[in-house]
Amino acid sequence: MHPRHPRRSLSENFRELKMQEAMEERSLLAFGWRKAVVQKWAIAFISPLL
Repeated sequence: MHPRHPRRSLSENFRELKMQEAMEERSLLAFGWRKAVVQKWAIAFISPLL
């Protein structure tokens, strides 16, 4: 008999959770960085027109 979901150690689950958190943080940082760059370019293009 093979259980479909083998029991995993708590530390393994914890490590996976931490990795997921780090990935989410990185994507959020990348998103924020992209947003900042877009804003910078928008300001650079618009300010001469103002």
